[in-house]
This record gives sequence, structure tokens and C-alpha cells, in this order.
Amino acid sequence: GVVLAALVHAGDVVVSLPGKKLDASGLDALLRLPSEELAQFKHLERPKDLPLAPLQELFDLLTLPRGLIVNPGTREDGVQKLHVAAAQRIEQAVAALQSLDSGLTFWGRPVVPEKERAAWAIQIRDLKTFLESLQPFNTVGKLKNFPHDVAAVQARKAALATVESVSNLAALCQQLNPLTAYLQTAEAILPVEHPWVASVRAAKDELTGRVGSTKGKVEPSLRRDVEIRLAELKADYQAAYLKLHGQARLGAEADKKKAALLNDSRLGLLRKLTGVEILPAHQLQDLQTRLTNLKTCFSVAQPELDASPHCPHCGFRPAEEPASTAPGGVLTELDEKLDKLVHDWTVTLLDNLSDPIVAGNVELVTDPKGKQALQSFLRKKVLPEPVDQHLVKALQEVLSGLQRVALKREALFAALGKGGAPSTIADLKERLEDLLAEACRGKDLSKVRLVLE
Repeated sequence: GVVLAALVHAGDVVVSLPGKKLDASGLDALLRLPSEELAQFKHLERPKDLPLAPLQELFDLLTLPRGLIVNPGTREDGVQKLHVAAAQRIEQAVAALQSLDSGLTFWGRPVVPEKERAAWAIQIRDLKTFLESLQPFNTVGKLKNFPHDVAAVQARKAALATVESVSNLAALCQQLNPLTAYLQTAEAILPVEHPWVASVRAAKDELTGRVGSTKGKVEPSLRRDVEIRLAELKADYQAAYLKLHGQARLGAEADKKKAALLNDSRLGLLRKLTGVEILPAHQLQDLQTRLTNLKTCFSVAQPELDASPHCPHCGFRPAEEPASTAPGGVLTELDEKLDKLVHDWTVTLLDNLSDPIVAGNVELVTDPKGKQALQSFLRKKVLPEPVDQHLVKALQEVLSGLQRVALKREALFAALGKGGAPSTIADLKERLEDLLAEACRGKDLSKVRLVLE
């Protein structure tokens, strides 16, 4: 039995049993037969010759030399190389199918229409099945029963070309992915109305069309052209981003000016005066908020934007920060606003202190230092720097009889506008009087002080 199995494995004989014949391709079945059944073999036959015509086509298909199978002395080596080559093609087919399943995308868009991808997938799966069917033919003897004809082998050439096309496209998309992923993120960082966004979208349409039109026949010149164009878009983005960053962030010198304003004596003066109820403290709060919200960042440079499309220090994203005056201009504006607030609050205090109802209260101030500071202010008509607590308490005491009424600007506009319809002067006067009457209901009108917020 052992000798018989060895002869069958070598492809030297075919065992004829009742109802079946066992050759080298059926060795596994032979080894499972009981010895009693094997002993009943009818006769031995000479095996068929190798089907050289389809096998030569198969070796051509797998880019192996035909001589390996034609020459009897190299056939064993040829069988080994055949299986290595088939295994490699199976791996390539599996990878191609995975690429097709993932959509085969460039810059987030498929480069092959879905219908064509589906047809390619069917073709590649058939090739994979064909290549897997070669696995049992792992000896020269088994190849004598190779079941495919020349036409069947040649029919797989197109599928191998499709695998190569998919592999080439997948390799191109993967190579370009770092650049396209960068640009896709960058597109979301810049405001949608920025000129660069329009240019990158146009480039995306153009380049996706060019990559898709190759059908997998990727020329080195195309790869180079696309890489250059993507690199140009990246450089243009970085220049645009750095310009916006410089407009939205304080540099070193401007940051010093911000620090100086935060410690400015005028700001300290106004902060102390917020304890006087009739003064519009929200004006100072708005100014301080604008000042503190000015962000400082002067470290970012172009090389730091190579890895990530936004500043690693402050995370500046122009699309999420509304365009406004450059921080340097805001600092100048806030500096001037400080002077105006000091002037306006000084005028407000002097106007109210000169009111006959209030003027008589100056002599009633209980704190001598406070009375002296208040009289000095009335005489000089300029707030002292710094403002001490004696003056603040004296102002609070003198003006305590006044009643502060805050009017929201939005409410004022809504009441006067009445939906935006045209109004006569008489209509506006009536609406304003109604609004004031409602706001001051139950109050002594001579003591009311209106503050717009």
C-alpha cells in the first residue's frame, strides 16, 4: 500500500478501483481507503501527460518562464514557483478588493464610479477563486489533471490587469493622502468666503477628475503634477493663515501695550467709581472684556504649520472667530475709549452734583475727608488720580437719593420702531413717553436718572 501511494503521489500510476480512479490529485482520498478496499484495485494505468498548452498559458499569466513546466527536469521547481506566484496574486487580489470596498477615494471622493467598482470587484473575486483552485495541484503528478483549458486561463488576464489598476490607484491615493487630508482640514479652518477656499475647491474638482480618468494607468508625470499642485495649495494656505493669525493676535510689542492698559491708572480710577450707582458700570465692563479677550501669540511660524494646519500655541481657527478690527487697532481704540469714559463719567458726576436737589447734600457728608475730596472735585472739575475710598463714599452718600433707571437699547429700539414701520414724529414722541412712563412708574421723576445699557 505504501509503495502504491508513493507511485500515485509521484504521478507514475493511476489506481483503478470499482467505480472510480485515483491519481495524484486524489491522493488524500487514496490514503483514507481501508487496506481491504485498496487491495481490490482492478488495475493500474499510466497517467495522462501534462496538459502543456494550458499550463504554459498559466505560467505566462503568472509571469513565470514557460521552460519551468516544459522541461521535465525543472517541473518540480516550476510547481513550487507556481504556488508562490499564485499566493502572491491572491494577496494582491484581496488587497484590491479591500480598496474597492473602502471606496478607493482621493481627497474624500471616489475616483471610480460605483457601477464600475462593482464590476471590477466581481472580476477580481472570480480571479481569486481561480487562483485558490490551483492550491491542490502541488505536485507534477497532480498537474496532469489540471482541469482548465487555454481559453479559461487567458480569460483571467483582464482580471489581473484590473488588480494592477486598482493597486496603482490605491497606492497613488495613499501616497497623496497626507496632503489631501491636510488640505481638507485646512478648508474647514478658513472662513468659507476666503479666496483660498474657492481655489482649493476648484482644484479638488480638477485633480479628482484627473486621477479618476487614469483608470489605474498612473503615469509618473501625473503623480508628480498632482503632488506639486497639492504642495502649492498647502503653501498658499499657510501664507493665508499666517496673515490672518497676525491680524487676529497681538504681537510682542502690542502685548506690552495690552499689559500697560490693564494696569493703567484710568482703569483703576473707573473701577473704583463703579461703586457709584448712577454711573453706567456696564460700559467699563464691556471695555475690560474686550481688552482681556485680545489674544497674544507671536511664536507661530510656517514650519510649525507643516504638521498641522492650525497654530499649535493658540489653536487659532479663523472660521470660528468673527472678523474684527486687528488687535493693534483695538488697543488704540480702547486707549481712546478709556479717555472718553473718564471724561463722560466726570461730566455725569458734575451734572448730577450741580442739581439743586443734590447740591444741598454736599454739606451733609459725615466724613470730613470725603467732604473735602468732594468739594475739591467740584472746584477743580477733574477727578483725582488715584480716586480714594473717601471720595467714592462721599459720592455714594450725596447721590443716594437719586434713582437709577436702566433702559436696554434693544427694548428702546423695539418700542420706538414698532416692527420697523414708518412713523410720524408724534408717533415716536408718544411711544417714547409711554416707555418712560412705564420704566419710571412709582418713582419720583425729579430723582430719576436714566442710563442706557
